Amino acid sequence: NKNLPVIAIDPGHGGTDPGSEGSGLWEYEMTWQVANELVNLLEQDGRYAPVLTITEEESQNSDMPRVEPAERAQRANDAGAVLLFSGPGPPDRPEDHPDRPAPARAGWCAVHLF
Repeated sequence: NKNLPVIAIDPGHGGTDPGSEGSGLWEYEMTWQVANELVNLLEQDGRYAPVLTITEEESQNSDMPRVEPAERAQRANDAGAVLLFSGPGPPDRPEDHPDRPAPARAGWCAVHLF
């Protein structure tokens, strides 16, 4: 429905950026699963039109280039999103921001209102 508010969901990681690995699960796998669960919940609710900022191939195929945060945000804007949920996991790699305190470099999510 074109009258519903668009909620963009950015799974994080993907492609050549798998994120961290723990307990046999890579972060890109977990973030893709969580993002899709959120899409399903929002679709079932019926009051929102959820969209993902990356495709399954961009997320799950390690041969695909990493989609940078600016491109993900542009995709959300292009979709007419009123909100961008980025997470779980940081939208940038922790090593890109060594100046941030450890909790900010750990797992988190960000919500951006447009």
